[in-house]
Amino acid sequence: MGNNKLNAESTRGKRHKKLNQISFLKEPGLIKCENQDQKSNCNSVREGNLVSYTFSSPGLSIAEEPQETYVNVNWKNHHILVVEDDMTCLELINEFLEETGIKISNGTTGLEAVKICRKDTSIDIVLMDMRMPEMDGYEATKRIKEFRPDLPIIAQTAHALSDDKKKCLSVGCDDYLTKPIIQNILFGTISKFLDKKK
Repeated sequence: MGNNKLNAESTRGKRHKKLNQISFLKEPGLIKCENQDQKSNCNSVREGNLVSYTFSSPGLSIAEEPQETYVNVNWKNHHILVVEDDMTCLELINEFLEETGIKISNGTTGLEAVKICRKDTSIDIVLMDMRMPEMDGYEATKRIKEFRPDLPIIAQTAHALSDDKKKCLSVGCDDYLTKPIIQNILFGTISKFLDKKK
């Protein structure tokens, strides 16, 4: 790894330290990682099927994938609200979820998420970005839990820090995902809640 580049077919069971930029194709298992220590903030760029994420945290690591591989998932009788203000991230998550048959609603601010959850009681689960304009995901989660305490809310954030996870859980989030969103990890996390509703 003298050129600071890593090409891997799978991230299962591995953690990559000091990883600041992750680029990957939509096809599962194809990941290209580059060390970009001079970059800052969280940005995403799409080039065809390739999506690149850049993070400011030098200690970021990819979460380990669940043991089970989720294929041919059928959630056609369920409804998810995806709340995300980054349009590239939103598009990618929607692409992942569309193959499951689940009904998808979208919001781009915390305030919008609160209004949608109050109006539409068919929503089974929420995927909530924590940093958004108008109202962040922390405040939105607290408000939603006031009138729908049993609605599962999964936080998604660019920060892979234990304190950040504690903060998400303390405001009422039921689980936690770090960006970039890996399809198999996303499906594994959602299934923990939707499988209970069958």
